[in-house]
Amino acid sequence: MSEDRAHRSEIDRLKELIRQSGFPLQIEIASFLNAARAHMNWADMEVSTGAYYLDKETKKGRELDIKVNIPIRYAEKVKKHIGIFLKLLIQCKRIPGNVWVFFKTSHEIVSVPNCTSLLDSLDWTPRSHVDFAFFPDLHYRHVTKVTLHDEYILDEKKSNKRVDNLFEATITLAKATSYELDNTARGFKSYLDRFEDILKYPDDSAELFYPIVVFDGKMFLAEKTGEYGEMSLDSIDHVCLFFDYVSGNYDIDLSVDVVQKDAFGNFFQSIVNDVENLRKTLETDIGIKFREEVMRALTWYVGTRDQKYK
Repeated sequence: MSEDRAHRSEIDRLKELIRQSGFPLQIEIASFLNAARAHMNWADMEVSTGAYYLDKETKKGRELDIKVNIPIRYAEKVKKHIGIFLKLLIQCKRIPGNVWVFFKTSHEIVSVPNCTSLLDSLDWTPRSHVDFAFFPDLHYRHVTKVTLHDEYILDEKKSNKRVDNLFEATITLAKATSYELDNTARGFKSYLDRFEDILKYPDDSAELFYPIVVFDGKMFLAEKTGEYGEMSLDSIDHVCLFFDYVSGNYDIDLSVDVVQKDAFGNFFQSIVNDVENLRKTLETDIGIKFREEVMRALTWYVGTRDQKYK
């Protein structure tokens, strides 16, 4: 009987450790995304948990909590194949005993997603795919933007006793985004080298990356008052954090959406709106300019490649 009680005690302890970890939040967000995919009939949307990326500093594979791949197609009357991939790179943090505070800045911040396309694989300029990232109707335009943040422990029993959780999550996203950019460029180059008649079946897709932190904890926006050192605090559930990560192996700027867990549903609706706006953009001058630039670049590449083997 004592062994049975000990076993139940171990199970209860294990359940508590799992509950305190980030896995329940990761599973909850992944489940939400899968349900949204089914609800919106986005059959081509892919949700991956535990996706890997290569850390250039340690030369080891690391794990990203969730990666979502959303293909955005041209309207059928324009083109049938894919025009843009929107990729959500998500880290989940569950630290209910901690508070993340973001400090409102007076200067203007322009937030845009990182992007790449076949043009980067060819070292071709101008890179017209950048126009997609600067499209004014993306959700970044309507979000509070910040550069400064801090983390505090309010309840040690519900905390992991660390105050670098947000910093760690943004570094992970910087490394994962850098890997995705490099890997995409390598993939495009492999495609070009594998098929002889690339002008007949051009791949003119661009990829946009949204790094996201989902936080199960409290978030506040701090703004200075008239008195020196005094700050007003307002609860907030979504900010866009501009993050610049520089090291011996990295030099990348990120606009990171930091979203409180309970607000993720509303946030995802803004992603849905972005998808629709980008879909429409493919049919505008921006999309036409991109396709024309790709064809010019491919024509140049085929000429230089064929010349090389004569």
